[in-house]
Amino acid sequence: MSVAFPTPIPATPWAYGSVGLLTAVVLLASLPAHELAHAVVARRDGVDVDGITLWMLGGVARLRSEAATPGAELRITTVGPLACAVAGGVCTGLALWLDSLRVSGLVVEAVAWLAAINIVLAVFHSVPAAPLDGGRLLRAFLWHRTGHLTPPGVGGRGPFSVLPAPAPDRPRPRPRGYPRGVRRSSGNGCSRCSRCSH
Repeated sequence: MSVAFPTPIPATPWAYGSVGLLTAVVLLASLPAHELAHAVVARRDGVDVDGITLWMLGGVARLRSEAATPGAELRITTVGPLACAVAGGVCTGLALWLDSLRVSGLVVEAVAWLAAINIVLAVFHSVPAAPLDGGRLLRAFLWHRTGHLTPPGVGGRGPFSVLPAPAPDRPRPRPRGYPRGVRRSSGNGCSRCSRCSH
């Protein structure tokens, strides 16, 4: 079995494999950078961050509460796509610089691909639909215009989730059919009550 590689960039299979692996590692490293940007800005705006969960297709920054103002919501949300756009711009400049130095075309193409994918991710995350960053941007805009926080159904929970507050302790309801003061027995024998001596 033979392996064919693109003829415009001749290179050995080991070179293609190494560059491909390194490119994948850099791309995966950009995922926590995106979520870390959300978390850092959220903490600067007074929102506690419980942590960051990463999975195959992205990640989620877990926030303990909602943003206090539309401006804070806008800042927390915008920084995610902005991080991708900045990464795309840096990779674009790096690809042009490497090309001017006559570096291997394979390396230049890999860096250019990273630039393109980060810019695509920035645009994709900005689409105004849940659960993307754009959905939260729409939510912040509606909050600013109406003065009311839009329910999570509009804009969704987006790239970061707000953890629900713990429910207060409530008294357990008394089982039906048992008079007041009587409890179920935990084993064989009679049911204990406040008037029973055993």
